Amino acid sequence: MATIAAEPVPTKKSRSRKALKQTNSSSNEANILASVISQPSPTQNAPPLEDSAGKENHESLSQPQSAKKTKKAGTKAKQQQQPQNQSVEKELQEMQEKLQQLRIEKEQTEELLKAREETLKMKEEELETRGKEQEKLQTELKKLQKMKEFKPTMTFPIVQSLREKELEKKDKKKKGCPQIKRPSPPYILWCKDQWNEIKKANPEAEFKETSIILGTKWKMVSAEEKKPYEEKYQAEKEAYLMQRKQEESANLKKEENEMMKIHKQEALQLLKKKEKTDNIIKKMKENCQKKKKILDPNKPKKPASSFLLFSKEARKNLLEERLGINNSTLNALISVKWKELSEVDKQTWNEKAAEANEAYKKELEEYNKSAAMKEENKNNPQQ
Repeated sequence: MATIAAEPVPTKKSRSRKALKQTNSSSNEANILASVISQPSPTQNAPPLEDSAGKENHESLSQPQSAKKTKKAGTKAKQQQQPQNQSVEKELQEMQEKLQQLRIEKEQTEELLKAREETLKMKEEELETRGKEQEKLQTELKKLQKMKEFKPTMTFPIVQSLREKELEKKDKKKKGCPQIKRPSPPYILWCKDQWNEIKKANPEAEFKETSIILGTKWKMVSAEEKKPYEEKYQAEKEAYLMQRKQEESANLKKEENEMMKIHKQEALQLLKKKEKTDNIIKKMKENCQKKKKILDPNKPKKPASSFLLFSKEARKNLLEERLGINNSTLNALISVKWKELSEVDKQTWNEKAAEANEAYKKELEEYNKSAAMKEENKNNPQQ
């Protein structure tokens, strides 16, 4: 019996025993296995035992391997999460930097807008001042027009360009007009007196150093010492203002004389045009009067149209209905009534106009015959 049981045992017996110990099999299962081994069995029944032992060994080995795999997967997931977190932090930092840049740009744009608004306000104020000056000029022109009783056709620009003013200043300088110097304040007058003394005391001192020394000395000067310089400044200022007024008045007179010359020339041109138009009107009137004299009063007049015939009757009725009505409103009402008339009513007025026209033609024929007879008698008075 022992020899038969030893033959079917596989070579991997030690491993199978270890695996069975780990599975903690019960006492009943051990007894069953002992009975199977003790009984005689053919060689064909041996392989299933090997398969069961292999399966048990595979299950026992797979348990620690699966635990290792889970640990490795956890470490890998942590390693993958770390670069992801780093990338998210980098993106947040970049977004914060972009926001800071946008805020800086926004502040810069706001400052630029404020500067532009200030420049626009300055320009508007300049335009307003120039407009006021132009209004003053226009009022002066109107006064001159009333005094001289003529209407100039000249138009002045609203705003004189700065270039024109600069050119005028240059022309004045070229002509040799003596420019008035503004009076120097008392501090500068005092500096002129003290300059040579300070230069002698400090010959190596530069302009800045000398000016600093003068400023400190001026602060130490008493009010009594400053009085003569202040009086001199006031006297020069008064003389300067007087000269400015005289020059301004002289310039205004020159401008007025030039404007008067221009206006006189324009007035002469207007008078010439007016004379021409008056002559033309006189000739037209004379021709019309001659034609009226030539016309024969016995000649039959043209008949009125259907609308005129209707308007005569409608005018009478409207004047009776509405007293004190204007001619313009009366004519408008007549035209409205004429438009509201039906074709049958209009036909009656058309028939009246046609009858009047036929009578006019007959009268014209008779008139023409009589006129022809008169002309023949004039040409042949002996007959």
